[in-house]
Amino acid sequence: MTGPARRLALALAVLQVVVLAAASATAARRWVAAPLDGDDAYVLLVLGSDEGPPRPGSARTGRADGFHLLVVAPAHDAVSILSFPRDSYVAVPGAGRTKINASLVRGPETALATAELVSGLEVDDWILTGFHGLIAAVDELGGVTVDVEQRLYDPVGASSDLQPGVQRLDGWQALTYTRDRKSRSDGDIGRTESHARLLQAGHEQVRAEVAGAADLMRLVSLIRRHTESSIPADRLVRLTALALEIPPAQVVRQVVPGRIGSAGGASVIHLTPAAEALFAQLRLTGRLAAGDAAS
Repeated sequence: MTGPARRLALALAVLQVVVLAAASATAARRWVAAPLDGDDAYVLLVLGSDEGPPRPGSARTGRADGFHLLVVAPAHDAVSILSFPRDSYVAVPGAGRTKINASLVRGPETALATAELVSGLEVDDWILTGFHGLIAAVDELGGVTVDVEQRLYDPVGASSDLQPGVQRLDGWQALTYTRDRKSRSDGDIGRTESHARLLQAGHEQVRAEVAGAADLMRLVSLIRRHTESSIPADRLVRLTALALEIPPAQVVRQVVPGRIGSAGGASVIHLTPAAEALFAQLRLTGRLAAGDAAS
């Protein structure tokens, strides 16, 4: 779809939201759920690239520092975020067994195929951002409020020395929060969890702050400007509207279980049988149990 055609589809989708919302809340909810109808969950691969501005290269062919499956339950009433440590040692189509972050080097389509191969889930779409996209999106939201667990330091950031406690992070600080692993007592596992924490905090915040079709339009536009994705324009509007309906308490997050090991002299994370149990649960029910949530 060309740029003008995509913008037209987006405008028409938002217009439908306005008309349906004016008609009845029930009709609006039916329209929002339309692309997710059926007995299956909707699965979105969320990727964070380590390349693209301000670094050289393209976000589409960097390594995936962030690799998350966001699963909307079949009843559209809950979301599960399953986060893979970037050093997870898995089979990547065309590359053999390697770290999961290397799957993005071959493009987001290969990353999606990797997610399907590893989890056994059918992944519907992918969405991707890089350093610049994260910084710009968080700044445009006016910051995101997060409870920083410990002091974090990342020399890449202009405001890179974070102290513990609840605080509203600007874009550079959010990058520090999601990038720094050397300061963390739990290393890359903690960094992986920080990505999901930021996603969850952002969801809770925009759900509280966004009201009405005009705000929805601005939020969808923000997402489109600061990401790349395979999501059709009308589906993006529906998914964004649906996200605003799901209560934060119905968002469950979990880091894929693994154990530290080595392969070819490199430090990797081998997924454990507990990981397959989570994949099986998602395949069967489309949701993680609340007891699986990370603390």
